[in-house]
Amino acid sequence: MQRSSRIALVASLCALIPLARAASAQEETSPLSDLRRLGHSAHGEAWDEGPRERPWRMEGIGSTHFPITTSVPEVQAWFDQGNTLLHSFWYYEAERSFRYCVELDPECAMAYWGLARAAGGRYGDERMKAFLREAVKRKANVTRREQMYIEAWEKAFVPELSGALEEIDPADRPDAFEELAKELELLCVEFPDDLEAKALHGLCALYASTRLSLESLFQELLAREPEHPGLHHYRIHNWDGPEGRVALDSCAAYGRIAWNVGHANHMPGHIYSGIGMWHEGAIWMDSATRVEKRYMQEHMVFPYNHWNYAHNLNYLAYIQEQLGMPAMALDAARQLIASGMPREDALARAAGIRLRPILMTTATAVLALLPLTIGADEAARLRSPMAITIAAGLVLSMVASLTVIPCLYLVLDRLRPQPLRPGHGPRSSAA
Repeated sequence: MQRSSRIALVASLCALIPLARAASAQEETSPLSDLRRLGHSAHGEAWDEGPRERPWRMEGIGSTHFPITTSVPEVQAWFDQGNTLLHSFWYYEAERSFRYCVELDPECAMAYWGLARAAGGRYGDERMKAFLREAVKRKANVTRREQMYIEAWEKAFVPELSGALEEIDPADRPDAFEELAKELELLCVEFPDDLEAKALHGLCALYASTRLSLESLFQELLAREPEHPGLHHYRIHNWDGPEGRVALDSCAAYGRIAWNVGHANHMPGHIYSGIGMWHEGAIWMDSATRVEKRYMQEHMVFPYNHWNYAHNLNYLAYIQEQLGMPAMALDAARQLIASGMPREDALARAAGIRLRPILMTTATAVLALLPLTIGADEAARLRSPMAITIAAGLVLSMVASLTVIPCLYLVLDRLRPQPLRPGHGPRSSAA
C-alpha cells in the first residue's frame, strides 16, 4: 500500500510538469513579465548596472587627449573625460562619460572599448565581454591605431571573441596585464608618438617590469606632458613602499592636478605613510575621504558604487591607529560599517565571489583523501574510516560556510542595533 502511494505521488508530480511549463510560458508573455523588465536597459544586461544619468563637465580631474574616430564631434570631449577618469581609477564616472558617447554616436567603437575598460579587467567579467564584443564588431570602421587598442584588450582578456580560440578556462590563461603590456609594446613601436599607449603600457607593466625601467619611461613622458595625471599616478604606484621618497614630487603634482579626485588625494597618503610621514599621510587620506563624501552627497552615489571611499576610510583608520588616535580610528570603522550595502545584497555578492574557491578547495582535499580509502590490506582498512570521516567533515563545513553561517549571520545581525545609514541621518561635516 505504501509503495503504491509513492508511485501515485510521483505520477501526480510528473503530470504537473506540463502545466507548470504552460504557466511559465504564459507568464513570459503576460503584462506582469513586462512589468518585471521595467528598469532594465533595452541594450542588454551589461547596461543594467552602472550610472544612468547624463555626465557633467568635471573640473579638477586633470586633462588628457585620446584622439578617436567618431561622426559626432562632441563625443571626443566626453571620451577624453572618461579616459582622464580612468587614469585615476574612477571607473564609475568614467563609465558615465563613455555611456554618453554611445548615446551620441552608437557606432563609435572606441566608446565601447572605454566601457569595457571601465567595467573591469577580470577574466570572466561578463559586462566587460559584452562591451568589448561591441567594440570588436565596429573596429573595421576606425584607424589602425584604434584597432590595435581594441585588439590588445581582446587578446589579453577575451581572445575567444575573435573566433580564433575556443572559450578558455580562467585557470589556463596567462596573466591578463602581462599579456596586455606585450600587446601595448607593439602599439608603441608602430606609433612611437602615442603618449597614451606608453602610459597604459607603464600601468600594465607595473608588477612585471623593473622599477628603474618604468621610472625612465615615466620621466621621458612627463618631460612631454608634465601635467598628465596618469603618469604621476602610475609613478606613485611604481614607488609605493619604503622607497617612496623617489616619487614625492609626483605626490605633490598629482594632488594639485586632480584635486577633485578622491584617489588623487589618496595615493600621496600611500607614499607618506610608507616612509613614516604619518601626519602628512593622515592629511591626504582625510582630504580624499572628504572629496569622496562631497561627491556622493552631491550626486546621490552610494559608497558601494565607489570602491575608493572604503579604501580611503580604511587606510585613514590605519594611519590614525599609528598616530595613537584610537577614537578616530574606531569612528572611521563605524562609518565603514554604516556605509555598506544591504545585508542580503552583500551576502549574495560575497557568496558569488567565494563559491568557486570554496568548492575547489573542498574538492581538492576530498580527492587527496581518496587514495586512503582504496586498498584491501589491513592498513587500508584502518585508514579508510579516518579518510571518510575527514572528507565528510570537509563537505559538511563547506555546506555550513555557504548556507548555515550566512543565514546565522543574517539572524544575529538583525538583532543588534543598526547604525545610521547614508541618507537617514545628519550630513557629515567632513563633506
